Formats: sequence, structure tokens, C-alpha cells
Amino acid sequence: MMLKRNLKYWHFGRNLKMSNERVFLALGSNVGDRLQNLVKALQYLKKKVAITQCSSVYTSQPMYILKQPEFYNMAIEVVTELSPEELLHFCKEIEQTVGRVQRQRNGPREIDVDILFYGNREVSQPNLQIPHPRIAERPFVVVPLVEIAPEYQHLVEDLGEFEPLIKSVSAGKLQTLL
Repeated sequence: MMLKRNLKYWHFGRNLKMSNERVFLALGSNVGDRLQNLVKALQYLKKKVAITQCSSVYTSQPMYILKQPEFYNMAIEVVTELSPEELLHFCKEIEQTVGRVQRQRNGPREIDVDILFYGNREVSQPNLQIPHPRIAERPFVVVPLVEIAPEYQHLVEDLGEFEPLIKSVSAGKLQTLL
């Protein structure tokens, strides 16, 4: 509840020289106090980015490795002076600070912070791909993203089937928590 109650607080940016590019991040947690992990990540993000929009928080079933707790997921829009590479490094620092323990790939995690889009840029590096290559297969990413940026629907459609993902919300595969 704290996240929704203080939502306007997250919209105030820092006095940094910001880029005009719209950057979208996905956050998720399924270990420990999931909501508090999201809040902590948002607090740390505000040190170097201005958060301009936050989606609702959704609960979702895990993908890939099914025997793990449900996730809390959300998407945010930010502006920043960080390059995509610097932003990735900062997101990894936040994951460590919040307490993420490296386990198996796609396994349980205290916090996950992924870069979805960085303006219209395309980045293809071993540790960084923008747009995020698996957006279209993840309703827990697509639904929060389109909630805060419906005009980005066409970008998601370019990456795969979009309509079934939105319909999965009404089918109960993804539920709004906050």
C-alpha cells in the first residue's frame, strides 16, 4: 500500500542534467518482502534517475522455473544522464544493495531491475541488449509497460504477439496488486 499512497513522491526528479530520451525499466521481486524490495529499489534509483511514471504493481506466476514464489512486478519510466551502459551498471549495483543473491538463471530473486527501452536506441553487447530481447514473451513486463506508455504498444508488437499478453490479465495470469 505504501507505494500507491506515496506515488506522487516518486515522480519528483533530482536536479540532474537529464536526457530527453524516455527510458523504461522493469522491476520484479519474489524473495523476502517483495513490496519493500521494490520500494527500496525505487529509492536507490532516485539517486541517479528521475522517475516520471510508475505502473501498478502486479502479481505474476514465475516463468521458466515454476517451483518458486509468485513475483511482484512493475514498470517505470525514467530520465537520466547515464548512458545505457552506466545505467546497466547502476541497476546491477541496486540489485546487490537491495540484497540480490545470485542463484540459478530465472530463479528466485530479491530484486531484478531490467532496462526495457532507452529512447529509440538499439544496443547489442554481450551483457546488454536494448530493447530487451524477451519483452514479448513476458506478460509481467508487457502489461505494466503498456499501462504507463500505451503509445509504446507498437514497439512491443514488433517483438512478437502482443494481444494475448494483455488478455492474460483478464484471464487471471497476471493480477494487479496495487
